[in-house]
Amino acid sequence: MNKASRAAALAAYRRFFAGFNSRQPDQWAGALHFPHVRVSSRGPVSIVPSMEEHMAAMSWHAVEATGWDHSVEREPVIVHEGADCVHIAGGWTRYTKEEEPILSTFVTYVVTRIGDSWGIQSRFAVDPGPGGLSDEHVDTAIAVVRQYLADWNEKRFSDAATRLNYPAVQVHPGRLVAWESPDEHQAWMAVQPWRAIALAGAREVQAGPTAVNLALTLADAGKERESLVLVTRRDGHWGFQAESTIQ
Repeated sequence: MNKASRAAALAAYRRFFAGFNSRQPDQWAGALHFPHVRVSSRGPVSIVPSMEEHMAAMSWHAVEATGWDHSVEREPVIVHEGADCVHIAGGWTRYTKEEEPILSTFVTYVVTRIGDSWGIQSRFAVDPGPGGLSDEHVDTAIAVVRQYLADWNEKRFSDAATRLNYPAVQVHPGRLVAWESPDEHQAWMAVQPWRAIALAGAREVQAGPTAVNLALTLADAGKERESLVLVTRRDGHWGFQAESTIQ
C-alpha cells in the first residue's frame, strides 16, 4: 500500500467524525461506503443499503437528548492495509458543550476504496462496560475461530455454522455477504471452493466484556491473508459475527 492510499484511508476516518459532528445527513453519509453495516454485541446489526436511505433515516435528536454536543475520535491505529481495504482501530468519546464525557466506545473500522474514493463501509464495535476494556474473553474468542476453522477443514459445515452469532456478515469493498441463520451459512459453505485453512496468527485488537475484535493471519494454498473478525457474546453464546479479509 502506498503512502497516498494510507493517507486517504486515514482521512476517511477523520471525515467520518467531522460528518457526524456537522449534524448534516449528506456530510455524514458522504464519509461512508455502501452497503454499510454496523455490528455490535449490544444492539441489532444495522445494514443500510444506500446513501439515500442512510440520509433519510439519520437524526441527531436521540443523541442530543443525552446532552451531546460533539464527538472526539480516538487516535487511529492501522491494523491491516491492502490495495482496496484498510482496517483501522479507533473509536470515540461523546462530550457535552462543557467538555464533560458522556460515553466512550472502541470500534475497528473497515475502510474501503471504491473507484478512487475511500470511505468507511463497516464498523465492528466493542462496547466496553463500566470498567472499560477487558482482555478476559480474548482466549474464548480465539477458541471460537479455531473451532470454526477445524470444522471447515473437516467439512463439518453444520457444526461450523453454530460458531457464528446471527445475523452475521462478511464485508467486501462495495458489497456484503449476510447470513440470517445457521442454515443459510451452512448452505453458503457447501458451495464455496474448499481448501484447508490454517490459523497462522491471532491477536487482540480491542476487547470488552461482550465482544472482541481479533486480527488474524490465515494461510491456505501457500499464501497468507489478513482478516479482521468480531466475536460477540449474545444470549450467553460466543460466536463470530463479522469478518473482513484483505486478499
